[in-house]
Amino acid sequence: MPSTYDEGDVVRLIGTFTDTGGTVGDPATVNFVLTTPDSTALTTGNTFTRAGATTGTVDSITRESSGVFFFDKLTTSKGLYEWRYTSTGTLAASGESWASIRPRRVTT
Repeated sequence: MPSTYDEGDVVRLIGTFTDTGGTVGDPATVNFVLTTPDSTALTTGNTFTRAGATTGTVDSITRESSGVFFFDKLTTSKGLYEWRYTSTGTLAASGESWASIRPRRVTT
């Protein structure tokens, strides 16, 4: 869900995977890419693989529960942060979203 945050906030970037009937579940793999306001694409090896899946952090993506994954990003510059989750297997899907980051108005 697109939202507006302040520079310096930590934004939770969530991806949820469901089958055609709406049941949440883990795909075979989950991939994540984030593009920052300066157009840098961050893909730092953050792939979740279902084999032996447990709740916890796997290569920068955290599996919160079945079919629900997140990445916490500290926003360090104003502008648009855009991200995309993709998956393979029986729950193959993709989804994109974005967050707008406001610049600081008060400085110390």
